[in-house]
Amino acid sequence: MLVFTVLSRTPELAKMAERLGIIDGQPFLIGEDGTFDRDVNAFLRSLVDPSRPGRNTWRTYAYHLARFLCWLAQQEIAWRAVDCSVLRLYYTQRRFSQKRPVSARTWNNIAAALTRFYEWAAMTGEIAKSPVAYRDIRAGRMTAAPGTQRVRSAIMESVSARPVRYLPLKVYLAQFRPAFSDTRTSERDRAFADLQISTGMRINEANSLLLGDLPDAVEGVVIDDPRSQYIFEYLKAALNAIDKGVKLRGLSYWSA
Repeated sequence: MLVFTVLSRTPELAKMAERLGIIDGQPFLIGEDGTFDRDVNAFLRSLVDPSRPGRNTWRTYAYHLARFLCWLAQQEIAWRAVDCSVLRLYYTQRRFSQKRPVSARTWNNIAAALTRFYEWAAMTGEIAKSPVAYRDIRAGRMTAAPGTQRVRSAIMESVSARPVRYLPLKVYLAQFRPAFSDTRTSERDRAFADLQISTGMRINEANSLLLGDLPDAVEGVVIDDPRSQYIFEYLKAALNAIDKGVKLRGLSYWSA
């Protein structure tokens, strides 16, 4: 069972969490019988580090690791006894044997979590060596330990990059923007799309934008370069749409 700390919901535990070094969003794994595996949770705790990924990746790693450990329990295999043949069997079942097999990209996310977990286990002495081999592209060989020339773990699939598809503004305005209609959240969705189109923001950037970060939609933005006037006028329209959507729903979709 996965548990994530949400200190905003339990303010009475804030001092205890601070004393124990637990931060908001930190994941934990608890067994179905309530047992707490100190070693597995020590790995999840190790992810909270300046050189490690962010909160979303913690959650992803915890989810994939929890599912893998559950599968191991069904197979009656201890996680310390896992070898490359076990990883290969898990790969086969997740990618090909299920009614809804995962994609290669999803498998690579799983592989990244398992690779990091067993790297950590080997580094901390929980196991003698990682069961994950590494692919050296330049030498074209397999090596049992990570080195300076490591490119990726051998349990990852090679996935070609997705082609970039450009959406002309005229096509967006004529075909795609009208599609945001007749739904409960159409105003919000249209405003969100307008914001990305008019500013060039990525999805995660626009999604984390606070209302306080936006310029005044009424007064607009005054600039000297007339070539950019259309861009700012379009941005102003997007801001007005956001403001309207907030008033209609009574919610601040982009506020913390």
